[in-house]
Amino acid sequence: WIDGEHTYPIVAIDIANSIRLLSTTGIAICDDVYLETDEESKSGRSRASIETLQALAESKLISYTLLHKRIGGFFNYPLYNKKYLGFFTKIDGK
Repeated sequence: WIDGEHTYPIVAIDIANSIRLLSTTGIAICDDVYLETDEESKSGRSRASIETLQALAESKLISYTLLHKRIGGFFNYPLYNKKYLGFFTKIDGK
């Protein structure tokens, strides 16, 4: 479970370390993944988690999927309120 600082470089380091520690059959979960952010707010929301997951998937090091963290209008509108959990596994042989 990765739930700490959600901005660069810390989240990228946390995700990379979790891959290193993950067994070949393990699943890691990254908390508070945002696809959209409100650049004007100082809320700590960042695209760092999704960008890191995407880069690692494009490099064929992991496979990931996103699951809505919360349901309901308050938590999903405006879009920068919408959070996901990112589930990822190592790709075989990596």
